Amino acid sequence: MEALIQLMESNKLDKISMSQIATIAEVNRSTIYRFFEDKYDIIESREDQFFEELRQARKNFSSSDLNPKLIKIKDPLYGALIVIKSNRHFLKIVLGKNGEASFPWRFKNFMLQETSEYEQLIEKIMSGVKTELVNIYHISAIFGIIQFWISDDALTIEEVYNFFKIYSQKLLS
Repeated sequence: MEALIQLMESNKLDKISMSQIATIAEVNRSTIYRFFEDKYDIIESREDQFFEELRQARKNFSSSDLNPKLIKIKDPLYGALIVIKSNRHFLKIVLGKNGEASFPWRFKNFMLQETSEYEQLIEKIMSGVKTELVNIYHISAIFGIIQFWISDDALTIEEVYNFFKIYSQKLLS
């Protein structure tokens, strides 16, 4: 998978061949085909791995992973940000100019599914407005912040975390 990501740093996905992937990975093409149907299957598998890491961070986040100065409670948001930060290189590639076109849609759809539990709260806060519109608006804003963060190495995880926490508090007040 990493060989494909490496090639995507300088090539569009549709211009990359399985032979190039095999060469970078230092394996035979037949070895790759044993595990993947094609390059799209490879990138989808890597995307699925990322989404599973996010899902697990949300479910199993432990306060021992946090910066003790920041917060001392269980917080799946911080866990998700840790996953995003640890996948920064991958995300820069798939969200960049050579990225996979369906990934932004898959990421937003993932966020919509994972935050569906907040629909009743959104309905209460934004009565009279279609919940789907509010959800899409917020998910798009969150996605935009994530895109900005992964492209700006100067922003720390704490700054992004604090932004989302303050934004959420203001939204709910």
